[in-house]
Amino acid sequence: MSLLNDGQTLVFPVTTPENPTAELVQFSLKTLRSKAITSDLAKYQNAYSAGTDIVTVRQHRLSSVWIAPVSAPASATPVTEPAGHYDSVVWASDGTLISNIAEDGRENLWRLSRSGARQQLTSGPFIDAYPSVSPGGSQIAFATNRAGGWSIWTTSADGHATQPLTSGQLLDQSPSFAPDGTILYGHQADGRFHIWRTGRAGGSPVQVMDTPAYFPAVSASGTHMICRMLDKNSGKWQVAVVDLPGLKEIKKYPMIPLDTQVKWFPREMALTWVRVRNGVSNIRKLPLATGLEEPVTDFRDGTIFSLDWSPTTPELAMVRGIAASDVILIRRAN
Repeated sequence: MSLLNDGQTLVFPVTTPENPTAELVQFSLKTLRSKAITSDLAKYQNAYSAGTDIVTVRQHRLSSVWIAPVSAPASATPVTEPAGHYDSVVWASDGTLISNIAEDGRENLWRLSRSGARQQLTSGPFIDAYPSVSPGGSQIAFATNRAGGWSIWTTSADGHATQPLTSGQLLDQSPSFAPDGTILYGHQADGRFHIWRTGRAGGSPVQVMDTPAYFPAVSASGTHMICRMLDKNSGKWQVAVVDLPGLKEIKKYPMIPLDTQVKWFPREMALTWVRVRNGVSNIRKLPLATGLEEPVTDFRDGTIFSLDWSPTTPELAMVRGIAASDVILIRRAN
């Protein structure tokens, strides 16, 4: 945080767990109003006053999509160019991949083939994120800011039928298809997140449980859900597993970071996530039956930004790359 030389304007980066892109914001101590300074898809850290201007550190991503066999993740090979900006990746049932790609200040959904061929599914000057593919692959649910707030929309497999599921008046994010075709998502109201469920055709959504939680991910059996849940005793958010039919918490896992994706391992009741050590990302696995954490990958460099396990083949998809930083000067009008 920095106070500009007018003595009444604070400048600082703003980020939240549900929206990790940190934009720079200026706040007037005189009017008590805030205004965004940046609006691109980069992350900003540490703003410093330079007279009437601002010096800041901008972080951006150079990443690509990789595929690897589950039995030999070290043999992962890229299927896209190495210097793109891919945020997340999920498998479709036909063996293609769905990814949200940042280009020219916008972030839209694309379908990727194993050869790297791309088909654009959504378009427009907004952010489409957190894609989830329906059982059978006919629909893709995603979070978007195209309606002003953050809401859940769906599009058809070819991207030709895009429509809203929620209103976007508050903050809806991280949709996850359940095996029965319904969609679970995080919904914010009164400053708290709860998990809600709606049908793929819309209708009246219902709250799943009373405990504050977000980022749901339903197991292939439909019997369990991973989420971030508020621990009532400590007041801290933790990764938790919930028995979905009974809506009972099974266990919390405080060792799993909140800022990483947590995915179900296919054909096994096990959690997988990304751990960063010494600047290098690797995937970890924890079977619920044993509770013993074990490594999945042993990469010696790079960052894993996203991961997903194929529902039909023994394969792993990842977004890997580097997070680069630049020092930039932002000139403000006098």
